[in-house]
Amino acid sequence: MMTLTEEVKERVAEALRDGTVSGLRSPDEIHVFAVNWNWDRGVEPLYEVLRSPLCDKGTALLVYWYCSPVAFYERHGHEESVEDAHERTIYRLMKEAEARCGQGFYTQQTIRFDPAADWQEPYRGEPLKQPIPPAMLQPSPGERVKKSDIWLDAE
Repeated sequence: MMTLTEEVKERVAEALRDGTVSGLRSPDEIHVFAVNWNWDRGVEPLYEVLRSPLCDKGTALLVYWYCSPVAFYERHGHEESVEDAHERTIYRLMKEAEARCGQGFYTQQTIRFDPAADWQEPYRGEPLKQPIPPAMLQPSPGERVKKSDIWLDAE
């Protein structure tokens, strides 16, 4: 079970205020950051999450599914069809998560994320213009972490 000490909470809270993961020290801290990041502040720090050697596969899957790939792939078959600049940034984040998961970048796999159980994205039955890659549909191994257990009142 992921335990958040006061020291860890403060370190993650500081990272959330600064919008950077560079001072975080463990996969657990990176995961807490990703869960607590306010997307209204932009998604650039989530690129940093995905690129961190500390990022757990479960965290990468969480970031990916927070991007709402089903909704994107119902509307878009490729990046050029995404007209809105903010949405294009999210689309690229999603594609980076797909690429890194597909390449086996995430060797740390102690945080479980199961897309079928942990993310209930509405699927309206529209055919997808791109398939969800199989690697993104498979649960990551590890221990399940409830969002309520790691939610911080930071910012």
